[in-house]
This record gives sequence, C-alpha cells and structure tokens, in this order.
Amino acid sequence: MIFLENFSAKLAINIRVYLYSLPCQIRTVIWHCVHPFILIHSLKVYIFSFLKKRSVKHIFITGFPKSGTTWIENLVLNIPGYIPFIPGGDYKELRSHNLSGNSLNCLPRNVSVGIKSHLRGNRKNITILLNAGIDKIVVLIRDPRDVIVSNYFYARKNNPWQRGEKAFSEYKNLTKKQGLDHSVKFMKDSYKKWIEEWINVKNNKLINVHFVKYEDFLINPQLEFTKIIEFYQLELETKEIPDILERIQKRSNKKSLFNLAVPGKNNTKRKGVAGSWRDELDKEQISLINKSLLKTIRSLGYPEK
Repeated sequence: MIFLENFSAKLAINIRVYLYSLPCQIRTVIWHCVHPFILIHSLKVYIFSFLKKRSVKHIFITGFPKSGTTWIENLVLNIPGYIPFIPGGDYKELRSHNLSGNSLNCLPRNVSVGIKSHLRGNRKNITILLNAGIDKIVVLIRDPRDVIVSNYFYARKNNPWQRGEKAFSEYKNLTKKQGLDHSVKFMKDSYKKWIEEWINVKNNKLINVHFVKYEDFLINPQLEFTKIIEFYQLELETKEIPDILERIQKRSNKKSLFNLAVPGKNNTKRKGVAGSWRDELDKEQISLINKSLLKTIRSLGYPEK
C-alpha cells in the first residue's frame, strides 16, 4: 500500500511537470483523463457549483511548503460550490513559487474556485493576482523550525525536489542528522525571504492579507476556519463549518488510492505537531537556524526555546 501511494504520488508529480507548460484547457482535459477519479470528483463539484452560486469567486491560499496549506485547501474545497484551480504557466517560475503572466488566464468565470499555492509575496505576483481580480489572500504561517523538521520527514518518503535543484538530496540515503542538516541549510534562508515578503505586502497594504498561524489551527480549527470564512465574507449555514471539519477529519484517518492527488481530498502525509523541533533538532542545528531566523521567530510570536 505504501509503495503504491509513493509510486502514484511521484507519477502525479511527473505528469504535472509536463502539464504545467500546456494551455490550461488542454492541461485540464489530459489531467482528467490520466486520473479518472479527479474527473468523477470534478463533475460532482461542477454540477453542485452551478446549483450553489457563491458571491466570492476566488479563495486563494498560500503558505511556505510544509506549513499546512494542504489541510486548509481540503477545508476550502469542501465548501459547497467551490472547485479546485491549479495555476499553469512556465514550470521554472512555478517551481520557484512565482506566477507567470498567463498563470491565471483560465480562471473559471461562472463558478467559484479554491487555489492552493506556495506563492511568494513579490510585486510581480501581487500584480498578477490583482489583474486576475484576486484582491484577498490567506497566508499560512508555521514555526520555521517545525517547517524544517516536517520537510525532512516528507522528503524521506516522497522527495519533491529534482536533481539539479538546490534543495535536492537523496534523503533516503542520509542519516537523520545529515538529512536534518541539509533541511536546515536549505530551508532557513528561503523561509526568511518568503515570510519577509508577505509581511511587507501586509504592512504596505499591497493586497488584503489574512495571516493564519498553523499552531492556532491545531488548537481550534473551527475558530480559525471561521475567521477565514469571515475574511472572505462568505455566508455559510450554521452547521456547514463543523460538518466540513468533521468530514475532513474522517478522511484524514483513511488512506485511499482513490483520493491520491485529488484536490480537496489530499492526505496531509504526516500529522503536524507544534514544537516537535525541540525533540528533533540538535543544538548545532538550532544555533544555525537562530543566526538566520531568530529575529523572524520573535516577530512572529514564537518562543525562542
């Protein structure tokens, strides 16, 4: 079962590499053909989205990798009336967490969409979002030390990096210390740049930003999900939010090949725990992180120890 999950996940990544560069209409058709379960899921959602019109057309989520964006994506795409949308465009740009000029050209006009990304907060990306009519964005934040640990465990099972990329390493062939050392080396500086860009966006009001802490979501998911709903001024019935949370919780406890790579049904791979870095990182690794990120850690309200 684990082998099939890993093989299917890698196959899905390789297919996306090719599809990103194609015109969005062709990309969508091919993606549905190679993954019929996405087709079945999408048909159901499309039909419901026409029956249940939403006033808010775009819910855009971004977060640094391993910050919980898949969890939030699952919640958003289980709001009745919302379908997934995956930005296309230049593959190298997308791998760098940037948008191309044509990434959002095919946003559906007659239905509402949820978009998950790891988008950076530079001016080019903000301009593309605003030109596409997206003026609100949810930015997910997580303690960077836990992000580094989560990246290591994820990459051991399903390495998202490709040979030639700075972040690439054969994590399976490394000891735990070597793997965490590599994760620290790569992630500490890239996280700092990523979060500073989004803080600048919010401070300068370049776009309407709602910051969400992953740790707060762990403590009270209903409250934090409600805040996202209120941020977008969505009107949901009283029972809809707890029903969505319950549905996602049940799915997270099940492993199914039918749900692999299906937006809104993706497994989050590893149950996130706040503060696990204290048990996983050694003093040398923590010292390296603090040299780059201590000021950022403090500004985000995370404890130093």
